[in-house]
Amino acid sequence: MAKKKHWNKLNEYTAIHGNQGSYDSNNTESIKKIWNERAISGKEKLPDKLQHELETNSLIKHISPSDKVLDVGCGSGCSSFIISNHCSEIIGVDYAKELIKKAKNKRKISNLKFQEGDITNLNFEDKTFDKVITQRVLINLATIENQLIAIKEIHRVLKDDGIFLMLETNKQGLKNLNKVRETFKLDPIIPPWHNLPIDESMFFDQTSDLFECISQINFGNYFFLTRIIHPILVYPEKPSYTNKINRVAFEISDKEIDFAKDYSQVKIFVLRKISSNI
Repeated sequence: MAKKKHWNKLNEYTAIHGNQGSYDSNNTESIKKIWNERAISGKEKLPDKLQHELETNSLIKHISPSDKVLDVGCGSGCSSFIISNHCSEIIGVDYAKELIKKAKNKRKISNLKFQEGDITNLNFEDKTFDKVITQRVLINLATIENQLIAIKEIHRVLKDDGIFLMLETNKQGLKNLNKVRETFKLDPIIPPWHNLPIDESMFFDQTSDLFECISQINFGNYFFLTRIIHPILVYPEKPSYTNKINRVAFEISDKEIDFAKDYSQVKIFVLRKISSNI
């Protein structure tokens, strides 16, 4: 079997994520710049719409009608609008002003507000929210140190025993997925240059005094079927997010059937706040 092309060709990858040579992955302002540019170009959304729907469906299951929710790193508000139907109040925050502008220009909902804000310095009082959500937000911070600062801020604004729904790219799951892709001569899935995937082996040790992981939601079935089986079946055609295979993968993944949990490049970690006795 001939070696396949990467899921995104280089020119397509650059069109979405920018030319790495023009940015600095260690600089927060540089990463913010690309998200403002993606907002203007209309490329800020996750291209795999079924993946986004699968993730949002899973998040909603952990939201209660009485919850006050913070969607930090909300982007242009796609998930915030959906979640607003399932909670008492939700505030969407993002550091990219063009994304917030886009979110505000969409329809108005009484229990949903958007504002600019920085996850490493949240402009909210202590113990304000019942739930905090991130969706591929921590991975867009420049350093592990910034990720830990953000985690402390989330801990601060959560109520006692509040829940942090951390939906982030997972280093171990991506590694497992790429190992199988290599077996079938598929190019590795390479995260955007400005991403810093969560390393489970380090993360939970570094945050053990702040949060207790009470469960994990993985999407390994979906990724195994869409990122391995799909490209093998359609070769030499280019894989497509709208292929019927992806819809079948969605339906399987939406059921309580788990045969490929180790291949989830994205996970939702359900974390309960550990409150200080001091």
